[in-house]
Amino acid sequence: GILHAFKPVHTEYMNAVAQPHRSNPVENELQLYTPIYRTDDLFGTVSADGRLTFPHLPAPVHTLSDLEDAMDAAYRSIDALHSPCVKQMQAYFRTLEFAYRTREEAEAAFPKALSGDRDAAAVVQDYIMERILSRGMKYQIHTGVANIGYTSPAKLRGAVERHPEVPFVFLHTYPYTDEALTMLWFYPNVYLDLSWLQLLSPTILRDTLRKALGLTPMNRIFLSTDATCPEEQYGTAVGIRRVLAQV
Repeated sequence: GILHAFKPVHTEYMNAVAQPHRSNPVENELQLYTPIYRTDDLFGTVSADGRLTFPHLPAPVHTLSDLEDAMDAAYRSIDALHSPCVKQMQAYFRTLEFAYRTREEAEAAFPKALSGDRDAAAVVQDYIMERILSRGMKYQIHTGVANIGYTSPAKLRGAVERHPEVPFVFLHTYPYTDEALTMLWFYPNVYLDLSWLQLLSPTILRDTLRKALGLTPMNRIFLSTDATCPEEQYGTAVGIRRVLAQV
């Protein structure tokens, strides 16, 4: 019964499939998958010595303007493919608490971030988050599971309040399922996708859904699989249906 699947992809893939006149080996995948852009390429990577780098962007990034140009190019591909949302995995690398930053702050911090100042790198990433959210697209964001202590959905409260027009889709949420359900209760632009919970533990998924039934609007809870191949996708979908029947 699976009609179509989302496939989170990086910049190179997104740009390739957005230009159908070019010969590429993944173009036929559009018949089965909707590519969802991972914005992590725009946040960059902080190396062991604290330098902010952008290894997955197609052109070198030396200034904040270079990074903004890369973002504009990425969103042109997103628009060309009519992607319904974007996705972020930044929770695995930094705190989910994003402060509001102006362009002036980010521009001043940028050369320091490139030279190894971790605090400056965080300022640049905070600004990029604001630029992404200002576009108003649905935003899938990883929460919980890894980087414990930094990935509670509650840390996104500031961003959620600053951008009420943006539908935030919190992925996974465990072990912060109670915080996630509470955020869903208070904020109409918050949605939950309890993906991966069936694979991690059907018991956790069952208990979370039982709590949700008495607390939150069920039309804002999704159950994707987070599978890595069609067989796993099918098996997880079967397991999710079993849990739903129990609940």
